[in-house]
Amino acid sequence: MDKQPEPGPPRFPMQMRCASCDTLMQMPFEPMPVHEFVGIMEALRCPGCGGKKLLMGQGRTAAQDDSFDHGQTPEERQRLWLENGETGNSSAAIFGWMTGRWVKASHPLDTDDLRRCVLLLRRFPEWQERMLEMTELSPEWRAIATNWARLQAAFVAEATPALLRRKMPVTAALLASLIAQDAA
Repeated sequence: MDKQPEPGPPRFPMQMRCASCDTLMQMPFEPMPVHEFVGIMEALRCPGCGGKKLLMGQGRTAAQDDSFDHGQTPEERQRLWLENGETGNSSAAIFGWMTGRWVKASHPLDTDDLRRCVLLLRRFPEWQERMLEMTELSPEWRAIATNWARLQAAFVAEATPALLRRKMPVTAALLASLIAQDAA
């Protein structure tokens, strides 16, 4: 496939939820070296309680995510996902690839990352059939995208219909084995 993403890193909204007081916050981030990101995250404090226990994403249920306006046209849906979707590096990689924007090849590292990808694909179901395109981004994406239907089915079965944030040992083990298998 000859699809080349547009150059230049976009700023993606990074949503976080305070584990102590449940405050939601959003910050625009652009791709940066990991050590810089870690430094920023270590310095962040919850604006509600001043705590440091910040979780990535908003931790929404499927119904809560569905309650947001998703727009009618593809352009509206894309804009609204950038404004109110549960974003993370791996869901941003899918979004960037599917829209032809700049792509950082981040893949889901855990079930929380995977959850954000599943929520993204609920908003853009037409991208489900294009997931094999993600194989071009990295060896890890090759393993994940090739097994997307199996991985998503395991996630949905273990997450309950609400797609809640919870421990998912079967899905976590499958994701880890796919990443390890292709990274080896």
